[in-house]
Amino acid sequence: MREKYFNEEEKLIEEYPVQASEKLYKAVEEAIKALAIAENLKEILRSVKEGERWTVTDLGKIARKLSRKIGKWVLYALSQA
Repeated sequence: MREKYFNEEEKLIEEYPVQASEKLYKAVEEAIKALAIAENLKEILRSVKEGERWTVTDLGKIARKLSRKIGKWVLYALSQA
């Protein structure tokens, strides 16, 4: 199954690089949101809830805080997406 998805993504990258890039960014964004919830980053989650949506600024704050807490790879992933 994993190989099937990998092959599909390689094809998508070759044929539609912009769409592939957008999908990668969305996957990283959703992973960071899930980590923020799992790590219970209350002050940031409260701020997001007040604004009713996640902004790029919120995502950056969350990524920086998670990077300090669980590893620099979080911020690196966002910067590469």
